[in-house]
Amino acid sequence: MNAWNASNNRWNKDEPKWIRAILNLDTCTWALPYLEKIGTINPPFAGSWTDFKTTFEKHFMLLSTTQSVQDVLKAIRQGTHSVVEYMSKFDQYTGQNWAVS
Repeated sequence: MNAWNASNNRWNKDEPKWIRAILNLDTCTWALPYLEKIGTINPPFAGSWTDFKTTFEKHFMLLSTTQSVQDVLKAIRQGTHSVVEYMSKFDQYTGQNWAVS
């Protein structure tokens, strides 16, 4: 998705192509307003990969993975599951391997 520049024998980044490729993936309705701008005088994110990446991450990345993990751990309940199943769920978020005796 880069452009070959024969005059200096180098590949040049074609950031608008990168942005188009990602937006054409099924990123749901979030991408629709930006898709409408493709091919216009004012490309989405002014053709800047950095601007696109920042906006994309703000929309799709978790604000705080630590807080999210804490919330999940607080919500885990043994219920009708075995102790081993409960521990497995817990270990999934803590990275611990508790010994069962």
